[in-house]
Amino acid sequence: MSEKYVVRFSLWTRIVHWVHVFVFLGLIYTGLAYFIPQFGILAAPFGGVKNDLSIHIVLGVLFVILPILSLFTPYPYTGLIKAFKWDKDDNNWMLIFPKFFFFPAKYFKDLISVPQNKFKAGQKSNVWLVIIFGLTSAITGFWMVYLRGLHNPADLDLKFWLQLIHSLSGTISFSIILGHIYLAIIFPPFQMHGFALWNMVTGLQPAEEAEQFHRKFFEDATKEGKVVEK
Repeated sequence: MSEKYVVRFSLWTRIVHWVHVFVFLGLIYTGLAYFIPQFGILAAPFGGVKNDLSIHIVLGVLFVILPILSLFTPYPYTGLIKAFKWDKDDNNWMLIFPKFFFFPAKYFKDLISVPQNKFKAGQKSNVWLVIIFGLTSAITGFWMVYLRGLHNPADLDLKFWLQLIHSLSGTISFSIILGHIYLAIIFPPFQMHGFALWNMVTGLQPAEEAEQFHRKFFEDATKEGKVVEK
C-alpha cells in the first residue's frame, strides 16, 4: 500500500547538511586534542598536536564556507526567507513546547494546533543559535591563528580571552547539537513514522507528519504538487 510523502529537502541541501555535521564533529574532536592537554592522545592519529591544529583550522574554514554554499540550493531564495520568517505562530509554539516536552500526551493537541512552516519555531531558534555561536567560534579562531606567531607578553590577555570565548562557544554549540540530535532521533513524540532523521536522509517527510507539525509548509507543498506517493 502506497503512502503519501512531502518533498522536503533537496539532494543538495542534504549533502551540505551531512558534510557540515561531520565537519563539526571533526572540529570538536580536533579541538579537544589541541585545547585540552588531557585529551592530547586524540591527536596521535594525525601525527601530533601540531598536525591536529592544522586540520582543525582547515575544518574551521569549511565550517564557515558550507553554510554559504547551502544558499545556492535549488530551493528558491524567497522560499528560504519564508521558511525562516518568524511570526506570532512561532511565539505561540515556543510557549507551548516546554510544556509539551515534559508532558507530550497532555499538550500534543495544543502544539499541533499552532501552524508551522517548513521549520518549526524550535528549529529556527536552533539555526540562529548555531549561526551566532558558530560565527563567534570562527571569528575568535581566525584571530587566534593570526596571533599564534606573536609572542609579545602584551598579547597574553587577548589570547586568553580569545581561547576562553572560543572554547565556550564550541562547548555551547556542541550542547545545542546534542539537543538537536535528541529531538531528531530519540524524542518519541517526533517519531510518528520512525526516526525524523530519515527526513534529512531521504528528503521526504510523511504527509501525515507534515500536516500535523508543519501545516503551513504542507499546504504550500500540496498547492505546488510536491506531495508524492511511495
